[in-house]
Amino acid sequence: MSQATSVRSILAAGAFASVPVQIGTRWATRDVPASLLCFPNCIPYVAVRRGLTSDVRRTYIAAYYPVFESARFSAGSVQLSYRWLHASPFSVHVLRERNSPRWHIFKCRGSRLLSHVVGDGYGEAMIRATVIGLSDREPAFAYGATLATFDEIREENLAQIAFAEGTRLDVDEFSLNNIENEQEESTQLRSERTLVFGQIQKPGEVALVFIPEADAIRLAAIRHAIETASTWGDFFDAIPADELAAVVDRLSEDDNDIFDRSARFDPDLLGCGEGEYPEFVEQKMLEWIPANIRRQYGRIEDSVFNGQFLVLDVRQTPEILAALELAGFVCRLDEELVRRACGN
Repeated sequence: MSQATSVRSILAAGAFASVPVQIGTRWATRDVPASLLCFPNCIPYVAVRRGLTSDVRRTYIAAYYPVFESARFSAGSVQLSYRWLHASPFSVHVLRERNSPRWHIFKCRGSRLLSHVVGDGYGEAMIRATVIGLSDREPAFAYGATLATFDEIREENLAQIAFAEGTRLDVDEFSLNNIENEQEESTQLRSERTLVFGQIQKPGEVALVFIPEADAIRLAAIRHAIETASTWGDFFDAIPADELAAVVDRLSEDDNDIFDRSARFDPDLLGCGEGEYPEFVEQKMLEWIPANIRRQYGRIEDSVFNGQFLVLDVRQTPEILAALELAGFVCRLDEELVRRACGN
C-alpha cells in the first residue's frame, strides 16, 4: 500500500494505531510453524480513560499475545488467536488468506463479535484494527508510573486483573476491598517472594538479572568461597551449611582429596570451569519468571556449554518491574549482591 496516503486516510487526528513487530525467526526454535512467523508478536489496543480505582485519566493499553495451540491451518487460510496476559473475556483472532494479501482481524468479547477489519497487507490490517482502541469495560493496564504514582498505578492494575477475572461488581461499585473479598482464593495463591535485581556487565552488552533474594545470598557465599579458598577445608567452612550435600553429590567417589581438609582446593572438580556450578542465574530465570513476562520482555539464547538462558530487555526495566510486582513479587534493587551472585 502507499503508506503516506493510506495511513492518513485511516487515522483521525490524534488517534493511536500500531503496526506490531512480527513473530519472526526469534520463535523458530520453539517449534512455531513457519506459516505463523509473519503474524504479530502482540496486538496493542490503547485508550485514554478513567480508571477503576480513581477518576484520573490515564493511557491504558491492552496487549494481546499469541496462543500458539489455537492455530488453525486450512488450504485457504491460517488463523491464530490472541489473549491478554490474564484471564479476560476479550480475545483477538487473526486470519491471513493464503491466496491474497488480505488479513482479517476479529475482536470478541466471549462469543460476541465486537469488530472485524480487513486490510490489504499486514500493515494496513494492523493499523485498521488497532486504531479502534479499547472497548467498553475492556481490562487494560496503565503505564508510565513515576515514583510518586507507582503505588497508585499498581493498585489500579491489580484492580484491572481482578475485574477481568470475573468480579460481579459494577464499575460504579468497584473498590479494592471488595475485589479482595471476591478474589480471596487467587490472592492467597499469589507469591510474595522478594527478588533482588540489577545489571551485570557481559562481553559487549549489559544484562538485566532478577534473582530470588535467598538464592542470591546463597550464590554470593558460594562464589566467595570458590574465589578465596586455598584448601578444601577453607571451602567447606565458607559455603552455606545447607549447600554441603549438593557439593558432595557433585564430587566423584575417587576425589579422595576432598576429605583431607589441608588438600589444595580444586574448583574444576565441581565443574566451576565449565560453568556447571554454581547454577547459571540467567538460565534459572527460565524456570521461575512467569511465561507471559518472558515472552513480552525477553528472548531465549543458547550458551556455548550450558544450554538456553533468558535475556531480558534492559530498556524495558520499568515495565518488567511492574509486571513482576503484578505477579506477586517484591523487587529490590541490589546490584552489588546480584553481581556477587553472578560472579561478575
